[in-house]
Order: sequence, then structure tokens, then C-alpha cells
Amino acid sequence: MKGIRGKELARSTAGLLWVLLCGQALQGEGGGLLVSPDWLAARLADENLVILYVGAAPHYEAGHIPGASLVELGRISVTSDPGLCVEVPPVEKLREELSRLGIGDQSQIGLYAGTASYQSMTRVFFTLDYIGAGDRASILDGGLALWRSEGRPLSEVATPAAPASLTIRRWWWMLSGYKTTLVSIA
Repeated sequence: MKGIRGKELARSTAGLLWVLLCGQALQGEGGGLLVSPDWLAARLADENLVILYVGAAPHYEAGHIPGASLVELGRISVTSDPGLCVEVPPVEKLREELSRLGIGDQSQIGLYAGTASYQSMTRVFFTLDYIGAGDRASILDGGLALWRSEGRPLSEVATPAAPASLTIRRWWWMLSGYKTTLVSIA
């Protein structure tokens, strides 16, 4: 299998840029795709806000935004036999895991990467979009690094979320199978 070629990388980058620009242009009640630390801080007590720290347990335990729940990528993805990483799991497993994190039909979801690596956080966002919750998901601009640099509060206490009822509205056309992907990059 060949690596990502320039054209595919440019296409992916352009797609992500388009998503970010549309998110900024479509600011709604939920705050839009990118939200500032001020926006998030003002809503920490909102019972419909679910904050997700995307990363690993040791980093989460060292300090996270108060009220944030830990989501590890391996809990909302699977690896198939051909070795593809981060595939979407069966819908019931995904519903169970997201509900466990407190994500329900009325939730506004704020996510941020716990470290400078944004790949997992991006995958979590795309998974939320796939299940029909992308319009209620926002990414913290500047992530934990900006939150911390502004002297905002951190917590080392895990925050258990109350399980929520989640209706999944899959966007099946967003997924590409293994064979389709191989054909498109060959």
C-alpha cells in the first residue's frame, strides 16, 4: 500500500480547512465549530454541556478542564483484520460508549486535545459528526495549552458522567470501506 500522496494530502487539508471555515461562518447557539476558552468557561455549569478530554489517562489525571470526561480513541474505534486503524465500531457499541460519556440528544459537546496531538480529537469530532451530533460539537480553540496559559482552573478529579439517551442518526455516506479506499489511493 502506498503512503499518502501530495494530491490526497492537499485534498484532506482543503477539506479540513473547509470544515473549519464553515464552522466559523455558521456560529449558532452552540458556539460554532471553534469556541474560545471564554465561551467554554462561561458554560462550565451548563447541565447540557458535555466536555470531552481526548487523550490518555495519565495526561487526563495530571490536569483537565473541570467537568471534562476522558475519551480514549480506542473506546470509540476498532481495528479490522486488514490492520486498518480507527474504524467506526458497530453502532450499538458506539451508542453505549457515547452514552456512558453523558452524550445525549440534547447535549452540546465541547472537545479538546489533551496534548499537542490533535489527530485523535479530530477523529472523535468526525465520529460525532457521523452519528449526527456534529452540529452540536465544538472544538476548544487553542486546546488545553491555551486554557492553561490563561491561568484557568484545572482539575485532577475524574468526573463521572450520568449516562444519557442518545439517538444515532448515521451519515452512512461519510464512511469508506477498505476496498474502496485502496482503489482510490492506488
